[in-house]
Amino acid sequence: MPIEKWYRGRRITYTKRRGEIILVKLARRSASEKPEWIALTLDQYQREVIKKYHHDGGDSKDSNRN
Repeated sequence: MPIEKWYRGRRITYTKRRGEIILVKLARRSASEKPEWIALTLDQYQREVIKKYHHDGGDSKDSNRN
């Protein structure tokens, strides 16, 4: 299962690391909006970015195994 990353309720579509700064591209809220780039420090990124497993719609029996 791929991992999706989220920042303040918006999905992260791309990241670039530049030393201690991480550039983060956030998904658009609507089709007419441009994607937004923000800069986070490494500390902010580690504290605020939420990682979630994305379920790909496979067999539910396999996804419930421990």
